[in-house]
Amino acid sequence: MTWLSLKQVCELTGWTARHVRRIAERDKWQTQIYESRGRNGKPEREYLLTSLPGDAQARFLQKGRSLAVSETAITKQSETLPLFPPSQEIPQSARIALDADDLKEVDRRFAIIAPLVDYREGKNVRSRSIALPNGEKVSNLDDLAQWVAAQHDISKSLVWLWLTRYIKGGRFALAPKIRKDDGKSRFFEAHPAAGIFLQQKFCGEGLNRLHAWEALCREWPKKFGKGEPPSFATARRYLATIPLGVTTLGRQGAEAYTNRVSPHIIRGPVPVMQWWISDHRQHDVFVRNTLFSHLKRDEMYRPWLTAIYDWGSRKLVGFVWSPNPNADTIKTALRAPALEFGFPQHFYWDNGKDYKKVKRQFAEIEIPSQVGDVLRMGGALVTSALPKHPRSKPVESHFVLWSLRFDHIWGVAYAGNKPENCRPECRQAQKQHAEYLCGKRRTSPLPSDAEFVRSAVQWVEEYNSRPLECLNGKSPNEIFDEQFPPERRRPVNPLEVNKLLSDSVERTILAGGCVEIERLRYEPDEQSFGPLIAQVGRRLKILRDPYNLGIAAAVDERGHHVGSFQLQQFVSQDPADPLTREKMKAALRRERAAKRAFSDYKEAVAAIAASSGWQSEREALAERAEQLGTGTDGRPALASATPGARRMLPPSAPRQLPSSPFVDDAAARCLRAFFPDKEK
Repeated sequence: MTWLSLKQVCELTGWTARHVRRIAERDKWQTQIYESRGRNGKPEREYLLTSLPGDAQARFLQKGRSLAVSETAITKQSETLPLFPPSQEIPQSARIALDADDLKEVDRRFAIIAPLVDYREGKNVRSRSIALPNGEKVSNLDDLAQWVAAQHDISKSLVWLWLTRYIKGGRFALAPKIRKDDGKSRFFEAHPAAGIFLQQKFCGEGLNRLHAWEALCREWPKKFGKGEPPSFATARRYLATIPLGVTTLGRQGAEAYTNRVSPHIIRGPVPVMQWWISDHRQHDVFVRNTLFSHLKRDEMYRPWLTAIYDWGSRKLVGFVWSPNPNADTIKTALRAPALEFGFPQHFYWDNGKDYKKVKRQFAEIEIPSQVGDVLRMGGALVTSALPKHPRSKPVESHFVLWSLRFDHIWGVAYAGNKPENCRPECRQAQKQHAEYLCGKRRTSPLPSDAEFVRSAVQWVEEYNSRPLECLNGKSPNEIFDEQFPPERRRPVNPLEVNKLLSDSVERTILAGGCVEIERLRYEPDEQSFGPLIAQVGRRLKILRDPYNLGIAAAVDERGHHVGSFQLQQFVSQDPADPLTREKMKAALRRERAAKRAFSDYKEAVAAIAASSGWQSEREALAERAEQLGTGTDGRPALASATPGARRMLPPSAPRQLPSSPFVDDAAARCLRAFFPDKEK
C-alpha cells in the first residue's frame, strides 16, 4: 500500500493543505498517523493513494516516468523492469540524427551566418574593419549582422540567435527546434484520469478504439466534470502511444504476448594521441569476394585499406578493408580507436571528397576536455593534406612498408605496383579465375578476401608489437602505452560517435525488442532492454556501422537515442552444458521481468479504475437495465421484450442424474461377492 504525505497530496491535486483535510474528512479517506511531527508539534497524517481522486492517482502513475513505481500498492521497483529510461539518462535535447529536411535547413542557416563566423574567428580577415560589396565598411559584428539580415530579408535578432546557437552547440544546434509537446496529447495530460479510463476500456476490457471512446464520451459528464470530451482522433492517437506489450497482454492474452512481444532465444551452432593521419591505399593483390553482399560471389577485385595512423608512436590504431573506399570506411576505421582511446588533438586528412565530407561532420562531435575541443565549430584543428601531394602525409611511407613486406607474399595474386609491372603469372591467374567463374575449373588460384583480411589483421598486430629502429628499438605499442597510459584514456560518449559513424535504416522492432538486418538478429543490451521492448511493433531508425556489424543503436523519428543493440548469440542444444542452462535461465528471467512489468502496469490501470468506482460495460448496462419501468408486482415488465412470458417462474430444484441400468462384468461379480442375496 502506498501512503502519501500531505505535501505530496497537495502536489498531485493542486489543492491547499486545508482543502485536502476538508475533503479527506468529508469523503472518509483512509489515513494513518505518520512518525514525524509537524511544525506545531502534532503528529502528521498520511493518506492512502487509492483514496485520492482518479486524476491524482493518474498523475502519480505518470510522474515516475517508469512502470516501476517505488513501493506502490501494485508493485515494487526492485521487482519490476523499467520500460522507459529516466529523463536524465538521455536528455531530450541530445539529437544524434537529423532527417534530410533538417540538414538542408541547417546548411541554409549556416550559409547565412557564415560571414559572421568567419569575422568572429578571424578567417580571411586581416583587420577588424572590412568592406561590404556595396562599398560600406563594418567594424563590429552587430553592423555585419544588420547587413546579413538585410541581404536575406530576416531580422537582425534572428541572425544573432542563430549565431549564438552555433557558438554554443555547433551546426546541429542550428536545426529547427522541436515542440515540447511533440508526440504528446495535451488533452490527456490535462485530464490524466480520462487517459487511464480510456486505457482500462481498451486494454483491460478489450473494447476496440471506437467503443472505448464512446464509453468515455458517455461517462464524461458524470465522472470527469465540465468541458467537452476528446474527439475520436485524439483518443485514437493517445491509444497508439500505449506500448504493444500492454495492449497485447491486455487484449489478446499471455500466449499472444509471448509470441509477439516476449523475448526468446535462438538455437544453433556456436562459431567461434596527438596527431592522427588517415588515408586510403589499394593493395596490389587480387582476391575473390566472399564477404561483401553488394559484389557477386567470387568476383575479383583489389581490396582497399583505410588506415588511421598515430604519428607519434607509428602505431596503426584503426583500419578497415573494403572493395571501394568511401566516407563509411573512414567512419568505421575511426570508430574503434575513438571508443577505446578518445580523439586526438589534431587530425591530418587526405584531400579527397570523402574525407572532406567526414571533416564537415566531425566538426560537431563533443570530446573530453583533456584532449581539447578540437572537432567542433568548423573543424579548426583538422588539417588537410596538400592537393595532389601524397608525400605530404607521413602515412604514405608506412604504405610503402605494406607494399614491400605484405603484398609480395601473395604469389600469383600479386599484381605489381603498376599495370606494366604485372607479372605473367598474375595475368595467367586472372585468366584461370575467369575460367573458374565460367565453371571450367574446380578451383581458383586467387585467395579469398576473408583469408586476406585475416592475414592483414595479424600482420598489423605483429607490426604494432615489432621493435622499430626509428623508435629506439621499442615497438609502437610500447611507445603508445608509455606516453598515453590507460588511466589517461577517457573515451568519447558512444552516442556522440553513433551520431556520425553509423548509417541509418528503418526497421520494425520485433518481439523481445530485437531487430533483423540482412539476416542478422540484434537484441537489446542490458541497459536498453526495457526501453526497446516498449517499442515492439514500431518502426525506428537503426544506426549501424556497415563495416562493423556487431553493434547497432536505435533512434526515434526525431533523432533521440532509444537504445543500443548487440548481436544475438546462438544457444547450444545440449541440456547438460552448464553455459547453456545459465543462458536459458537468464533468458527466462528477462522474459518474466518484461511480462511482470507490463502486467503491473495493466494492474495499476485496473486498480485506479476500481478505486475510482468506474463500472465495466457489463455493469453499466445492467445498471441502466434496472432503471426500466416495473409491473404491479414490483418486478421488471418484461412482456414487451419477451412476449411469451406471463410470470416469473420459481428457481428450479437441482436435478440428480439417474443411475445407469448397465453394469460391466467386473462390477457385477463384485456385487455378487458382497451381496449374494441380491444376485437375482
